[in-house]
Amino acid sequence: MSNKKFEMSIVKLAKDINYQKPSHPNNLVDDSEYNKIDSTLSTAVALTNAGTTLVREDELSTLLAESKKDTRYIIDNKIPDSAKKTINNVKYIKSGPIIAEAHTRSEEHPDAKKRAINGYTTESLINISKSAETKAQKGDYEDFAKKEEKKLGTIRKRDHNITQDEITGKPLNGTGEFHHSNKKTIYPDPVERLDSDKGIVVNKETHIDIHQNNINDENELARYAEQYNKETK
Repeated sequence: MSNKKFEMSIVKLAKDINYQKPSHPNNLVDDSEYNKIDSTLSTAVALTNAGTTLVREDELSTLLAESKKDTRYIIDNKIPDSAKKTINNVKYIKSGPIIAEAHTRSEEHPDAKKRAINGYTTESLINISKSAETKAQKGDYEDFAKKEEKKLGTIRKRDHNITQDEITGKPLNGTGEFHHSNKKTIYPDPVERLDSDKGIVVNKETHIDIHQNNINDENELARYAEQYNKETK
């Protein structure tokens, strides 16, 4: 079995994706500026092998209609670090937080022209994420991920020489079961999903109890383990 962890890579750019371009919202913005957004999106937005879309950090000022200085502030203070990715030495941001930021600006920015541009960016990014090519890539990744997830417990046990339930300390029954530290439905990061270091190996009864206690993230899991150890001392 390979030791290599799943790595995100770029499979195509927006210029290679057939998506519906939005209509121009109003005549406050010249058509040439909407065309500039289209041109920027064509190479700034990338589709990954996990079916996610990313936006180049260095092109964000154009898409948000903001100065580079203020865009830098937005990136550093309003975009979570978990949304920032570097692939082949290029800095990207997941499109989700960009869509959220642009949508807010399209509703609340005091400058009507900037509202219009941000609205256009928002709709464009949504349409790219809903494109047939993006959906197909998501489907391919899902098929791949389902197969790979079954190997995570074995990989973790081998890499860390695990022979005991990582919560109870009891010997593993059979192969044990892999539990993601952060619930996949709440933290659907495709890279974390296939990272054996983003979870633990436990016995079946422990796994059931974790879910029955509605443990959703790594902090709750740590408290659960701490509570278990207190009660069993």
